[in-house]
Amino acid sequence: MTETRTLEFESARALQSLYANDIKLLKNLEDSLGVRVTTREGWVKMEGEPEKLDRAQRVFDQLEEARKRGVDIQKHEFNYALNSVSEERADNLSDAISARIVTSSRKAPVIARTVGQKNYVEAIEKYDVVFAIGPAGTGKTYLAVAMAVAALKKEQVSRIILAR
Repeated sequence: MTETRTLEFESARALQSLYANDIKLLKNLEDSLGVRVTTREGWVKMEGEPEKLDRAQRVFDQLEEARKRGVDIQKHEFNYALNSVSEERADNLSDAISARIVTSSRKAPVIARTVGQKNYVEAIEKYDVVFAIGPAGTGKTYLAVAMAVAALKKEQVSRIILAR
């Protein structure tokens, strides 16, 4: 049984920011969730089975919530929201981005991009020593240095010692 559902947003620009103005991401959503998506002006029309439409709507809800929190949605954020819904994980994009590390007033804050990174940042805040293992390129060192710089700026520490 196919249904149609329309989601309305404040403007066409706000809608485009949800999928990083990249139509390929909407195609990924269609392929992953089995729905048909059409966008015009400030609305999205979705066609498909009710449970698949619910999943697609959850993706857009997560993206909209993240956008309202000031996140500049890129391909990574879109795919994170899509994967969390399609894999039926309990985490969502808003949970992942809630950890922000302010290192400078002139630069944008460093934001945890996954729930794992958020947990890592919380562990650094809570414990004196944190060991992190994992694949290369997942942000372990970057987040650790950002946390160290933030602590130095807040005068929680007097110096940073880098060791390998």
